[in-house]
Amino acid sequence: MQSRNDENAAMTVYGAAAERTELAWQRTGLGVVVGCFLVFHTAFALGVIPIGVIAVGLGLLVAWLSVFVVPSSRFSRGEPADSWVLLTTVALAVAGLGALGTTMAIIVLWS
Repeated sequence: MQSRNDENAAMTVYGAAAERTELAWQRTGLGVVVGCFLVFHTAFALGVIPIGVIAVGLGLLVAWLSVFVVPSSRFSRGEPADSWVLLTTVALAVAGLGALGTTMAIIVLWS
């Protein structure tokens, strides 16, 4: 039979696992932001302003989410992240970046 202290100890976050998780989500967001910057740069170099503006908007949105939605204080307190929300958000951002990149590639090939 487990005591109350054993149950509390089992729920405590040990080591740097929470910090590594936070940094992994932020690195993923940073990768999407860099990809958005590359699409933005290419779009403006080719004169396709609307795609460049969409890329900037997506990059700013992902940067904002990385800073404010995935706060480090939550992980420091040992509260679990809602992994499905984070995964869905990142998947949608990467899919949007892929669509913008594909559109730019098609424009480059057809021009």
